[in-house]
Amino acid sequence: MKQVRIFNQKNSKMIGSKINVATSIIDRTKGLMFSKNMNGQDGLLIRSCNSVHTCFMHYPIDIVFLDKNEKVVKCVKNKKPWRFTLFYLRASSTLELPVGAIEQFEINDEDQLRVEYV
Repeated sequence: MKQVRIFNQKNSKMIGSKINVATSIIDRTKGLMFSKNMNGQDGLLIRSCNSVHTCFMHYPIDIVFLDKNEKVVKCVKNKKPWRFTLFYLRASSTLELPVGAIEQFEINDEDQLRVEYV
């Protein structure tokens, strides 16, 4: 799986330097299911995704929905296991992060993120 670094351009904060990218149907379908934690990664970027669930997960996550230009469409904090998000039609990818990351990195709706392939 490829890794990226992601920055919030509003405040130049690095959101993560080891964010895995799920592009294949298998990686996108599996996501973080069945994992006990983030396993050494800072997050998971799921391409071609505008809604997620946290079924079969053992921990809550923060979720950031991004449009095709990596602009934040919606931030969802502390999504607990066995829950579903709404569908965000403007979103084209989803960034799954540890709980607290949205506040820590001051991510807000309409922020512009920058994705750099490592």
